[in-house]
Amino acid sequence: MKVKLEKIIEYLFYLFVFFLPFQTKYIIKTAETNYNEIAVFLNYLILLILLIIFLFFFFKQSKNKNDFEIPKHYLILIGLDLFIFISIFLSPVFNVSLVRYFFFLLSVSSLFLVLNLKINTKKTLLFFILSIFLSSLFALAQFFSQEVFANKYLGIAIHDPSILGVSVLEGNFGRFVRAYGGFDHPNIFGAMTFFALIFSLFLFLKYKFNWQEKILFYITYFVLFLGLLVSFSRSAWLALFSSLILILFLLLFEKKKDSLKKYLGLLLFSLIFSLVFFFILKDLIISRFDNNSRLENISRNERIEQIQGSSSVIRNNLWLGVGYGAYHQKLINLNPEIKAYQAQPVHNVFLLVLSEIGIWGLISFLWFLIYIFIKSSKGSYYFINYSLFLGLFIFMIFDHWLWSLAFGTLFLFFILGISLKIDDN
Repeated sequence: MKVKLEKIIEYLFYLFVFFLPFQTKYIIKTAETNYNEIAVFLNYLILLILLIIFLFFFFKQSKNKNDFEIPKHYLILIGLDLFIFISIFLSPVFNVSLVRYFFFLLSVSSLFLVLNLKINTKKTLLFFILSIFLSSLFALAQFFSQEVFANKYLGIAIHDPSILGVSVLEGNFGRFVRAYGGFDHPNIFGAMTFFALIFSLFLFLKYKFNWQEKILFYITYFVLFLGLLVSFSRSAWLALFSSLILILFLLLFEKKKDSLKKYLGLLLFSLIFSLVFFFILKDLIISRFDNNSRLENISRNERIEQIQGSSSVIRNNLWLGVGYGAYHQKLINLNPEIKAYQAQPVHNVFLLVLSEIGIWGLISFLWFLIYIFIKSSKGSYYFINYSLFLGLFIFMIFDHWLWSLAFGTLFLFFILGISLKIDDN
């Protein structure tokens, strides 16, 4: 009975990992934007079921409660949790902040489960890669057909390039919609493909593949790589390029000849494919980096306004913040004339954290991230964790979804947990 229950828990965890990137949700309370809506998410529901079963199994089977591993950084998490909890009572949208706090606790439990469940790290990564692989296939279909159809079961809204607000490329070729995959924005999809590629690279370097597995790997890597490219996410492109260069230098420094030989072959494959992609879609790529384009000017001005807006919020709410998940509503309250879709969170996680839970909350958050980074950088595959954290840093600097969205928080803690398990089985 014990063995069967352990297997059920293990494969329920793999199911959670597969559905983790899915945006499927049931909306309980609608709002003009998803920042203020209250919904039940499929990935959180699976996580909650998994957590309940695991805790029941543990307290029933464990005679020695010390068997339960409590990470040394729990005090930091308690501090972060405390400041988030306090901020709820300052929130202009108490119900929204309370629900987000519940999601935060579940997100932390995902890290907790990763560290304490008897799981196979290789299988965990494979299930995640498979999920993003399928999303990449969907993204390629979107990009080449230039149609993004709505699907309520996958949590995907329609994205018509002729509609304002849709992420597009614009130039002499007209308006070209970027690939969303199964996500709310191409930048999020690009980030997901980045992590899937890094995990694929890790498996390729760590394990020996037969020729069939090598073919399957290159097909998977090709689809993921192409998915990242058609997202036209500059932050994802920067994260991947920087990580590939970083890994190359670290392998050269460590003089790991076997890993370096395998890596150089994959790096050459990536370089050749990137050049082919550039020559085929040169006009689209150049438009993405045209600082004088209409869309780029709009984007730049919006980000400047967001930083200015966050500075004002921070000055008046430095110590305790405006409330967890309440930044969007705070902007609307301060500027009643703006429309809900214009009140975007500042595109910087650290500024957003400071705005919502105050200076002490930010210190706890940074302390936690640094602690996990140091602890995860001691294994033989530390260079993979370096690339994971480099990617996280880039996405946090240039975007907000890792904190502003319930999915982002869940994914953040999952990745932090995985970084501590990279060198396991």
